[in-house]
Amino acid sequence: MDNEMNARPKCFRQGELIFIPCTVTKEQREFLTRGGRDMGRNIREGEVSGHIHAINAGTLIELPQATGGYYQDGARFEIPRGEMFLTSDHQIKITHPEHDTLPLDHGDYVIRVQREYDETRDRQVLD
Repeated sequence: MDNEMNARPKCFRQGELIFIPCTVTKEQREFLTRGGRDMGRNIREGEVSGHIHAINAGTLIELPQATGGYYQDGARFEIPRGEMFLTSDHQIKITHPEHDTLPLDHGDYVIRVQREYDETRDRQVLD
């Protein structure tokens, strides 16, 4: 396997958000962007700080229901209800006042909010 491929991260992180590159067909992309809630440029507002994770390009969709299978490195996965889908034909910059700007190549991404586990309960990470 190519060394450059081995060095490339499979996911990207900014604060509590995980950006997972995925491969979708044109039809799947149209279904996702039609079926969800357009979130404009704001991905998520921090519960503690009130600061906003935002995108500078692309379409950001919150999915109201679980979706069919999508692929990352040949592995099939589903996008659970309430997660987000980001697609762009241009480079994307994710900004937040407390984090470095995160540049992402053009393409498709699933956005997940990191979860904490503490033996008694499962909860979203607060930013």
